[in-house]
Amino acid sequence: RREDREMDSRRSSFERNREAWNRLAEAGNEWTRPVSPETIAAARQGDWSVFLTPSKPVPREWFGDLRGKSVLGLASGGGQQCPIFAAAGAEVTSFDAFDRGELVFSSRRLPTVVETEDTVEFSHTFEALIGGQLAAGLALVGFYEDEWAKWKALYGVAPSTFATRAIRLP
Repeated sequence: RREDREMDSRRSSFERNREAWNRLAEAGNEWTRPVSPETIAAARQGDWSVFLTPSKPVPREWFGDLRGKSVLGLASGGGQQCPIFAAAGAEVTSFDAFDRGELVFSSRRLPTVVETEDTVEFSHTFEALIGGQLAAGLALVGFYEDEWAKWKALYGVAPSTFATRAIRLP
């Protein structure tokens, strides 16, 4: 059946991507490295920031007070953002495709140290990303661009990465 073939294709794409991210994690890729114990300690004291793009931290006001909030991290890397959110007081579940990415963190049980190129990096067209958020009834309330050294050829033409903040209006 066509649906079965499509499911097998998606599963095999997922497995190829998982294997590629596993190789990158073994090689110490920057997006797969857990944060340091010092970063966790600072976050527990309220001194924290997270990066979703190469060089600009996400504006802190996008998060508000995380204490007691539930946070779900999808495609959340090697334990970079979610342990920080947990140390800041959120109840966090983190999931990623690579084997060491399936981690669950809790502000009550946060480990001191998280033990744990041919990838398909998830992306969208502007229409799918922004249009999809708007179609879902969300309002865009924040946006920033960033540049990534490995995409130098795009600079001056278009930003290589960006992040949006969308909220559901009452």
